[in-house]
Amino acid sequence: DGVGFVGDRGTEDPDADRAPVGTAQFVVKNDTGKYSPENAASPLSPNVVPRRRIRVRAYRDGVVYDVWKGYIVKYVPNPDHTQETCTILCEDGMGWLSNPDATIYAPTGAPLNNVKMGADPGPLDAILDAAVWPAADRDLNEGVDRVAQWSVSDRTPGNAIQDLMEMEMGLAWISKTGLFTFRDRHARLKGAGLVSQATFSDTMVGVEYEYGQESVINEVVVSGVERTAGASEYVWGLAEKGWLAPLETVEIWATLAKPVSGITTPEANVDYKGNQLEDGTGTDYTASISVVATQLGQSVKLEVTNNHATQSIWIRPGTSDPVETLRIRGTAYVEREVYQKLSDATSKTAYGRRARSFRAEFASNKARLRSQAQWILTSRKNPRALYPRLHLVNGSSALLTQILTRDVGDRITVTVTDLGITARDYHINKVEHRVSDGGTVHEATWWLEAVRLVAGVEPTYWRIGTSKIGAGTGARTQIGF
Repeated sequence: DGVGFVGDRGTEDPDADRAPVGTAQFVVKNDTGKYSPENAASPLSPNVVPRRRIRVRAYRDGVVYDVWKGYIVKYVPNPDHTQETCTILCEDGMGWLSNPDATIYAPTGAPLNNVKMGADPGPLDAILDAAVWPAADRDLNEGVDRVAQWSVSDRTPGNAIQDLMEMEMGLAWISKTGLFTFRDRHARLKGAGLVSQATFSDTMVGVEYEYGQESVINEVVVSGVERTAGASEYVWGLAEKGWLAPLETVEIWATLAKPVSGITTPEANVDYKGNQLEDGTGTDYTASISVVATQLGQSVKLEVTNNHATQSIWIRPGTSDPVETLRIRGTAYVEREVYQKLSDATSKTAYGRRARSFRAEFASNKARLRSQAQWILTSRKNPRALYPRLHLVNGSSALLTQILTRDVGDRITVTVTDLGITARDYHINKVEHRVSDGGTVHEATWWLEAVRLVAGVEPTYWRIGTSKIGAGTGARTQIGF
């Protein structure tokens, strides 16, 4: 039934920490109404609906190649007799995680402290758990940074992931097999990140890039939040009296103003009372009220139940406060903004002031913030090629194999004689496939990011606590962030 396919994943912007939503578009024959959602006679009915999973694979010489995986968003039938097709629009898992109506609260329990991004349990796992993302569909590096008092309340999973990636300076995307994939900032500086997996020497149908001052950053501010534990105190209270019918349970969400650990369930008589009358002059029914408190990140879910079979009960303030009821105690953290600012005078003279701010929300160590600022400044104070794109078409068996094999994160070597590019290494940041003419034409576009060079040479990076003085004699070395 297939007429054509276009699908992409990854990010074209090398400064993006989280890939945007990957998209796909299928055009299929629909002369019988097979893909028309309202056609009850369709052999696919009643399954022609949104949110169905969809997978694209290629079969070649007995080998199965995964190309794209995601979810159907909508169907657009075209009944014109010259067309009789249906266009099926799809998104990858980033669409699921970016749904503005699907906010989350995480983790279950107190904020996470001193754990790495991709640890199990860790922030990324907590986000994906809250988003009901299958555990089998995750491929996570452990990460480099450790978070300080991390939690998230009433935010989309995508935005919560963005906050973590901006701090880590890693990359998150959906793989061609549908896995949520996270690679930390060191992934391209070691192991497979140092090895080119394919070489392309004037075999592409086109190469293009942009080179200008917009790629320059010569003034950097990296900010974070310093969090210090205070004394145990009341961190929330409800300023309204409530009424519960017999055997009724109500759910109340308490949003805390700052990170809190060690919360306590509201105490009967002290933090709330139950009474027959609103003004508290009736019979005391506090013993008939039960409260269950569940901390979810920077929020607390209170489940308040009237266990009396026949008596309605008013929830009133306890002895701890004359106004508030259902009060919650905990250890609140005092927050203070911290930042580091660095600039390069030589670059400013050459290209003008080009400033940018970065946020490391869950980092507080000033030395760490300064290292991030230095890393950004060193790599961006001079112009570089932006959004280099490599265009390929299945003109040979070898090229088709590469089109089907390569993926986001892979390292390749490229020579383009006409552009003066000789054996230059790049990492793939985004992949786009275009299949047409009944599957006989398969084109690919790869958005690339050049491997970083210092004075024309790829440096050997030192990682504190791992690298040794004197290692890599004769090579250019640079402190890695």
